[in-house]
Amino acid sequence: MAHCDFLWLELITILTIFLHRVMLPIMQQRITSVHPLLLVHLSSGRRADIAPPFHWHLATALPRRIHGRGDGSTAKAINQAMAKVVDLIEVGLQAKISHNAYKNGTGFPFMRLGERVGIAMSCYGNPAELIAMAKKAELAGFNRAWFVEVQDVDAFVMSCAAALSTKTIGVATGVTNSHLRLPTTIAMAAATASLLSDGRFSLGIGAGVAPMGYAETIRSDRPITRLRETLIIVNELLGSGRCTFNGNLFNVNGFELYLRPKSKIPVYAAGMGPRAIELAAGLTDGVLVMLPTAEHIREARRIADKAGTSAKVIGYFLTVAEGDGSFQRARRAISEYCTYPAFGDNFKRLGYGETVEAVKSATAAGIDAAMQYVPKKMVDDFMIYGTSWDIENKIKEFFDAGADEVVLYPYMTGQGDYPSGIEHVIDAVNV
Repeated sequence: MAHCDFLWLELITILTIFLHRVMLPIMQQRITSVHPLLLVHLSSGRRADIAPPFHWHLATALPRRIHGRGDGSTAKAINQAMAKVVDLIEVGLQAKISHNAYKNGTGFPFMRLGERVGIAMSCYGNPAELIAMAKKAELAGFNRAWFVEVQDVDAFVMSCAAALSTKTIGVATGVTNSHLRLPTTIAMAAATASLLSDGRFSLGIGAGVAPMGYAETIRSDRPITRLRETLIIVNELLGSGRCTFNGNLFNVNGFELYLRPKSKIPVYAAGMGPRAIELAAGLTDGVLVMLPTAEHIREARRIADKAGTSAKVIGYFLTVAEGDGSFQRARRAISEYCTYPAFGDNFKRLGYGETVEAVKSATAAGIDAAMQYVPKKMVDDFMIYGTSWDIENKIKEFFDAGADEVVLYPYMTGQGDYPSGIEHVIDAVNV
């Protein structure tokens, strides 16, 4: 009888996906024919750094809403039906899919996309809101919650808080600023977060910016050197628990990490240029490419493969999920990031030098004036925006370019968008 129940649940789930993936596009008249592969999401392989839960709760993977411009009454009816299916499974049957079936890929292949989509979260107010968003992202099936650290929340504190409030989603620093922490304290914080999260923690490190100066010992004009030495020290401490290192910027004399993680902590380094990408591919589990184009992802993939390691390529993408009004917000995001030195320089390297200079010159007249100089092609190259359908297709485009994980970074203009900007992105993506 239990076996029959499982098959019945599987049929219900496939029917739900069929309604969401096939019938809705037909209602919207976006396609004239349906290929069977539209029923499922297929991925190129599973990641080894985040273990799936012992049991996968079926209700967690089901979409609760469909999005689009189809007939209102029909969409409403489908939404109600899907909600009832989810509630029935959650409350009545408490169905569980075995860990081995999920791991071996023998069932429910459409769930795999969630292993490859993460969400980045920054704070414009109460940090507790980020915990609520992490819970929501977990229910939506996201792979990891990456906590952004600028000059507001502490990414390690947020990772620990989120880990203690969730059960399955990975948590990560996305990324911690190595300008503000010594390598030894980064290793200590990472070990703590890994233990508190029961192995769900990933460490993202960036060269960062220099909001403060140092009278001696640490130079701020050598970001690649500092990042390289930081990675060497952190890797050694998280691996063997002890480090002796003599570098150009850091000297470590037999520091021992007393708190030892139970499992390997995935370490990722942020980078945009070829040197930083090569460094990350050689010393870490992967590179976080910030605001890349599809060609930039391909470049990172080539560099990582050339390094001869198994380094992953993870793309960090500014994302706007606001429907018809999303283009102007996406355009605004690009104009804003043109004024940030590191991102402006990267835009120039990728062929948008004239645009960056024009935007910077026009910024004095206000953001609305500056964004008029941003062409649509630049927005399309760098941003993920639009309807759920648009966002999903863009995610697939970056997967096709060689990304192992796509991290959606909700663009928010300030307090007024927080935390709704994050919530809109979570709701828009059916992972």
